[in-house]
Amino acid sequence: MKRTSFDETQLLVTIPKEEDGENNQNQRQQLKKIMRQIICNDLSERQKQICYLYYYKRQTIPQIASLLDVNKSSVSRTLARGLHNVNERIKYYKLR
Repeated sequence: MKRTSFDETQLLVTIPKEEDGENNQNQRQQLKKIMRQIICNDLSERQKQICYLYYYKRQTIPQIASLLDVNKSSVSRTLARGLHNVNERIKYYKLR
């Protein structure tokens, strides 16, 4: 399974490509800033931990489950809920 970076995966928001000009580069930077705020302020500690291990440390779900001594399904659910929370909050920012 191919991994993508956290700020591009399973998000309902389209992140502009870097080569699309300066305006889109500003939009990308703004979106990344919003996502950092959401992750820091709105995810549970466990969601942050699992997202960090999965997207930044590139660990697999079974590896994370073993490390945290939980079931693989718990890791998968927590990861999915974290991404859902990010998506929902990004929608809020997009409406402003």
